[in-house]
Amino acid sequence: MALIGLLYAPFDRPTGQSRVSSPAFRASFALASAFVVLVALSYGLNPAWMWMYYVDPQSVSVPALLYVLIGLYALPWIAGYAIGLELIRRSRNAWRTAVAAALVMEGWLLAELWDRYNCLADYQQFLQGECRPLLGSTEPLALVLNLGGLMLVGLAVFLGWRLKRQMDAGGN
Repeated sequence: MALIGLLYAPFDRPTGQSRVSSPAFRASFALASAFVVLVALSYGLNPAWMWMYYVDPQSVSVPALLYVLIGLYALPWIAGYAIGLELIRRSRNAWRTAVAAALVMEGWLLAELWDRYNCLADYQQFLQGECRPLLGSTEPLALVLNLGGLMLVGLAVFLGWRLKRQMDAGGN
């Protein structure tokens, strides 16, 4: 989520109004919101997978889910945007380094959790070692992740392209 916040910071231009009303912030919010919708849909399809089988989803309360949405999604996105604004103000290379670091961390996390990421099961099946591979699967979660991931990349590119066109035209 911090990466999503970081991505649009270079497009932010002070207007004398709140940063929240800037096109860059709104684009970042749109992408973050689409990501959270994908997360919610994935959670509905396989809550145990979303917890990477560390937590029995039956033991998770609604307040705990709200805490996770705020603490692991909303706050990192906002922090990424704010940090991106500061980094881009200092130097484009500092911003690029932060984006690269975020990508490396995401890659490390994916590699570290690969045995759980590539496993489709419910909580008890996972504990018993009964997994079906996510990659190559036609199960709903795999389809949502594949199509949703492609849609997120497409949305990110479209929003960035639109913001770049606005900047080139001198608009906000």
